[in-house]
Amino acid sequence: MPTEDVYFRDLLHAYVQDSLSSEQTEELFEHLSCHPQQAERLLNELAEIHKDKVFNARPLKDEISQRMLQGLLKKINAAPIIPMRQSGAGRGMRWVAAAAILLLAGTTAYFMIDRQPKTVPKQVFVNPQHTEKDALPGFDGAILTTAGGNQIILDNATNGVVSKEGNTDVIKQANQLVYNESLKALPGVEAFNTLRTMKGRKFQLLLSDGTKVWLDAASSLTYPIAFTGTQRKVMATGQVYFEVAKDPAKPFIVEAAGTSVQVLGTHFNINAYEDETTIKTTLLEGLIKITRNSKSSMLSPGQQAVINFSESGSIKVNSDVDLDAVMAWKNGLFQFTNADLTTVLRQLSRWYDMDIIYEGKLPKREFEGKIGRDLNLSQVLKLLEKVQVHFRIEDNKLIVQP
Repeated sequence: MPTEDVYFRDLLHAYVQDSLSSEQTEELFEHLSCHPQQAERLLNELAEIHKDKVFNARPLKDEISQRMLQGLLKKINAAPIIPMRQSGAGRGMRWVAAAAILLLAGTTAYFMIDRQPKTVPKQVFVNPQHTEKDALPGFDGAILTTAGGNQIILDNATNGVVSKEGNTDVIKQANQLVYNESLKALPGVEAFNTLRTMKGRKFQLLLSDGTKVWLDAASSLTYPIAFTGTQRKVMATGQVYFEVAKDPAKPFIVEAAGTSVQVLGTHFNINAYEDETTIKTTLLEGLIKITRNSKSSMLSPGQQAVINFSESGSIKVNSDVDLDAVMAWKNGLFQFTNADLTTVLRQLSRWYDMDIIYEGKLPKREFEGKIGRDLNLSQVLKLLEKVQVHFRIEDNKLIVQP
């Protein structure tokens, strides 16, 4: 066995026995993060050595993996090397080390994704300096404003009919609002509802025509209870993803921040937050037409239209688009590509419902990587602090310090 293997095997044995110093623990897991194949090999060896001696015939690899996970969360307060199951041939434990990498000039740190098996209770260990000042991640919730002006908070509403709009039943099903297609509004009568997510909330919507909609935090959609005219028009703010039901006779149109997106049936994402500098519409499937100030562009799958608020409405079409990054929010992740600190913090502000305050000169940093949106804010801040970005939390404010 190579000398390096022997050294880190001994550290791993000592870790399981809880006899490592903090410096040795940091050294061990930094090394395993960078060498996932060696981590898997040493873990398998450790499971065999401790067979029937430590874990009393319970699933050895799972037990050791969970102990390592819990210890890591305690010791370095991050979402560390996470055991994930493989499917098919070669089923077993593999190690996801650096799920994403945070890069900036002269410095490298690691972002890890917290993906514990659903059968394992989620454990949170926060940075001591944030122990009493933390923010939980967002969750499913929204406010429905009916055609009559009534507001219904859906966060804790029970499943079932939450509103009757003319001949239409509005039904809550878990984290989704459904408009019963078989009970449409009366012909010629167009009444509108608005579904709005606050900061720290997300929600799903099934429109009466079968179109599926996902709303990110601090977003809204205004839409007819039933589409009775020759087109299907809705109004969006924030970030919304659509899977549009096909109906060639009724084009689907999304209005957002002075921009119109026209489709027949397609999957696309629109990012039109007021605190961003651009409107971005990204097409995943189908064909859409983007129009702003009488200028139009057609998008094909994999393309993104970018409109700068400060310009006169020109539409820039990008073909080199990271679709995983665009759709990360829907898939439960933050994903950054060459993002500056303000871009990162705007996303954190929406998801954790925090106001961002800057003290002193803003540090120049670029971030690239993935972070699970199910982490507490303190865990995310711990990762950012590894590259000399400092924070403190006061009330509902996240204060960025030089």
